[in-house]
Amino acid sequence: MPSSSKDALRARLLAIFREEAADHLRVIGAEMATLERGALEPVDLRAVLDRLFRVAHTLKGAARSLSVRTVEQLCHEMEDVCSAGRGRESLEPGELVALRDLARELAEATERAIAAPAAMAPAPEPSAPPPEAAAPSFVRLESGQLRRLGVKAEELTAPRLAARARLDQAREIIAGLGALRVENRIAEGSPLARGLRDIEQSVRRLLSGLAEDSRLLNATTEDLAHELRQTRMMRVGEMLAVFPDMIADLAAEVGKSIRWRSTGTDLLIDRDIAEMMKDPLIQMVRNAIDHGIEPAEERRRAGKPPQGTISLTVEPAEGGRVAIELRDDGGGVDVPALREAAVRNRIASREQVASLTDMAVIEMAFEPSVSTRSVISAVSGRGLGLAIVRERMDRIGGAVFISSEQGQGTTLHMEVPAALANFHGIGAWAGGRLVIWPRTAVERTIALSEAACETALANGMLAFDDTILPIAELGQILGRGTAPPAARDNAIRTVLVIRHGQRRGAVVVEEATGQCEVIVKELRPPLLRVRYALAAGLLGNGQLGLILRTADILDALHARSHRSSTPAKPPVRRRAPRLLVVDDSITTRAMEVGLLEAAGYEVTAASDGLQAWSALQAGDFDAVISDVDMPNMDGFELTAKVRSDPRFVQLPIVLVTALEDREDHERGLRLGANAYMMKSAFDQSMLIDLVRRVL
Repeated sequence: MPSSSKDALRARLLAIFREEAADHLRVIGAEMATLERGALEPVDLRAVLDRLFRVAHTLKGAARSLSVRTVEQLCHEMEDVCSAGRGRESLEPGELVALRDLARELAEATERAIAAPAAMAPAPEPSAPPPEAAAPSFVRLESGQLRRLGVKAEELTAPRLAARARLDQAREIIAGLGALRVENRIAEGSPLARGLRDIEQSVRRLLSGLAEDSRLLNATTEDLAHELRQTRMMRVGEMLAVFPDMIADLAAEVGKSIRWRSTGTDLLIDRDIAEMMKDPLIQMVRNAIDHGIEPAEERRRAGKPPQGTISLTVEPAEGGRVAIELRDDGGGVDVPALREAAVRNRIASREQVASLTDMAVIEMAFEPSVSTRSVISAVSGRGLGLAIVRERMDRIGGAVFISSEQGQGTTLHMEVPAALANFHGIGAWAGGRLVIWPRTAVERTIALSEAACETALANGMLAFDDTILPIAELGQILGRGTAPPAARDNAIRTVLVIRHGQRRGAVVVEEATGQCEVIVKELRPPLLRVRYALAAGLLGNGQLGLILRTADILDALHARSHRSSTPAKPPVRRRAPRLLVVDDSITTRAMEVGLLEAAGYEVTAASDGLQAWSALQAGDFDAVISDVDMPNMDGFELTAKVRSDPRFVQLPIVLVTALEDREDHERGLRLGANAYMMKSAFDQSMLIDLVRRVL
């Protein structure tokens, strides 16, 4: 690409970044004002710091995509201060000053980053103004205000659905009056018959008026909601604008040549959905670069072109939804390594993992902290990417699954609503409460006899379509108790076959009420992530139901089936894991010790390899976290010495170092380290995640 075109592209991307950063900086300013008021009135400090952390984290990702390193670093520092203040009733004076300074520096750094290329950009060619009659007028609105207007419009659905319910009630009254005349053999022409007919005519006139009102209300609310949804729509290509440069930078960082392709990017999607999709897609692209695409020499040996390809396809799907496929032509999912990762992270036992199909094992990649990588870098390796994708898909009523072919590549399939509108689901009663499933979650409704159902529940398994599905009472899973047994011996029980991705299961409910349209009521703090619950749903008749999180229900089903097939063992009381931290930097050592102790570990510190070796002789440790570059005995020498002693063959070792060369990574792993984390990728949660993984 010519340099002028590249400059123009970057200027355009920075313009997008300016809008995004402006929104984030406004939120940061509002939260800082709340913190400043904390000296005069009660403030929920944790909630404010959580919001600051999330905004800083999002802004950091946007800055990283455009290599705006100053903004990225300042956001990282703000995250650290927010993390340190969580769990306390008040901030230290120095922490509040630090946050205030960081907010100011962020605004200045963002302005500098945007202004620098603008100064170099050529002035636009003057052009004749369009005729005044044809010139559209614009009003600048804050995106949050537009979003709130959209929510208010969507809330008009409640009276619209209620009007529909009133129509049904009026029809029932008319039918009841007719049945009353017939059942009581009221003579035609009698005063009572004439009175009932007059009432029926009045109700029919009322029904006609209700029908007209309902039609107008329905048309008006639909049009209003549609117009407001259109104002929130954007082309998918706008969301993907940062991807080409980001992929080029990351590919250069890991020493690979990668081509980016995208199709269908003119399709429109809701801005809120695009915002929720952007970070997961970035994470998955990073995974494809680091995990999926092989090095050039390895690709040549496999008969592939040395340059890898990552492609994204966007297409319209049924029901006003959008299908997104992200594909790489790399080596595919390493299923044996994923099996080992699932065992290592205690997702399942070795016996259970061995009995699973490859497809079921690939599904485990959605579990948090499951990663096949031993090296954590700034690019990937934390095992959180797919877990975040699933979480975001659940929140917006989407679906996601993976397909992979060894040696040919991996595809992530996603389906999301094009707009955040009303929720269409499947209603059911379980444990005496109304629950609502996402429409795509219910594969089939089947009827079982009471005897067959009880047998399946006793075994925890249901034979269905030549497969065996885990089964349980939905009321029991939700803590609502077992549905009452049917009065008749030949009673029929209702069973729903549910699916999420490639996983399936069966739940027994008291009744399936069929398709329903509901208004989604998001869970508010402190109920941000409730097990089994995605949100609350309000029906037109005023009933409130729980919109279920299908993945959680399937987790519970499969956990129950594992427990029923595994003999119960008495609980074992365990002490807190003991860790040995080794680093010659006093600051780094103190920071790591503080972080790990706060996470519940017992920690001993050593200043070099010799001191660490002495500590190992005297104490009992569950893992070693060591720097590499140290005096007396470095981390490589310590690793080799530990692995040469039969007592420590199984002792997990994590190397945390600033050495960036791939040869150093390979040397550490070859000597016997379980994981290798680069300090350039270091943040507080990374170290905790990595320690949990190796333990």
